Amino acid sequence: MDDDQPFGFSFPNLPKGKRVTPDELEVLLHSRMREKRTEFENAIWQVARFYSLNNQQESAAKYISFLIRLTDDPERRAAYWLALGQIMEQVNNFQGAVKYYKRAFSLEPTQSETWYLINNNLAYSLIQLSEFDEAEPYCRAAIEIAPRKPNAYKNLGLALEGQARYPEAAKVYLLAVRANSGDPRALHLLEALLEQQPHVTSEVPELFDLLEKSRDAVALAARVTDAAIKAQQDGSKDLTHAEKILVAANRIVFIEGKREFSRDDIRRGLGISMEEWMSAYASSFQAMCVDEPGGAPPIGKKYRDVFRMVRPEVHTLTAHGCKVVQKIHNSLGKSG
Repeated sequence: MDDDQPFGFSFPNLPKGKRVTPDELEVLLHSRMREKRTEFENAIWQVARFYSLNNQQESAAKYISFLIRLTDDPERRAAYWLALGQIMEQVNNFQGAVKYYKRAFSLEPTQSETWYLINNNLAYSLIQLSEFDEAEPYCRAAIEIAPRKPNAYKNLGLALEGQARYPEAAKVYLLAVRANSGDPRALHLLEALLEQQPHVTSEVPELFDLLEKSRDAVALAARVTDAAIKAQQDGSKDLTHAEKILVAANRIVFIEGKREFSRDDIRRGLGISMEEWMSAYASSFQAMCVDEPGGAPPIGKKYRDVFRMVRPEVHTLTAHGCKVVQKIHNSLGKSG
């Protein structure tokens, strides 16, 4: 052995990053397991959705049933039972749909969209089984959860009509049209009801006037939709946010007859969420107001000074705004 031979040395592969305790490592590993599990569940969900959209409901139901067994999260389980109910609806098995919707209902999910759909869809399936009395409270619950969605109003109208409560049904159909005039189904149901029960017009004195306003609103919504589709087909530039806001103002002022309105009325007229309003439309609306505060984006001259505030959170059209919106109203009328 050569005593003069130097000692060899190499650096070990030291672990990178912050040192963690065993407890911290356990939490980290469990977190990664949950992430992978969520990815797996989402993949299965997409497969089920694919089968559902391609008329393979039996295969879709098998995958969703597997997801129900896979999770113990009540929120996810409620969503999966809801999905099974929807699959039963697709094949007109309303008894099965009611069974699954009630399973979802028993879990009382906190997510508002899921809770709305459970109540609304359960009501609809009960109506298909002529269980009108039982359907009514579910319709009312859905309306309380999401008062701007039209389907629950439409279903409540059907439930009331099934109970021979015709004047009440007529009023609710009108509320459905007001919630979304882009969906003409409630108007058609109302017209069919009045054809079969003409006495309702005498029992609801304001009904004829409201019916005409509803017809105008539905016709306007159809023209706006057709114009948007045509613009897409022609390759035309999509409507700007300011133009969309003005179309919503036209509906509020000329169809609903409101001279004063809030930003939220405009948002609802656009049919968008608060998140979308804040991210994409709020600044444009601000720029369209007289004496807007700083920070508003640049906007075309004809869109400036359209709105003015009459009191906190309440706006109206300026004289210039009335002219701009009147032009939109006239152009939409001619396009029909």
